[in-house]
Amino acid sequence: ELDSEDHGPAIKKIIDSEIGHDPSKLQDFFLAGADAIERRIYLWDGLYAQLREIV
Repeated sequence: ELDSEDHGPAIKKIIDSEIGHDPSKLQDFFLAGADAIERRIYLWDGLYAQLREIV
């Protein structure tokens, strides 16, 4: 909730200035975001698996 006050408007400005209304750039933006989320999940799943082996 606190982040949305600063980060939300900031990312909107970045998207508008870098992507504008170009559908292909917007699609690339969302695909990159989805990929980043999947990689973060993979990272945390791997860390969890390593910790489970230790404990």
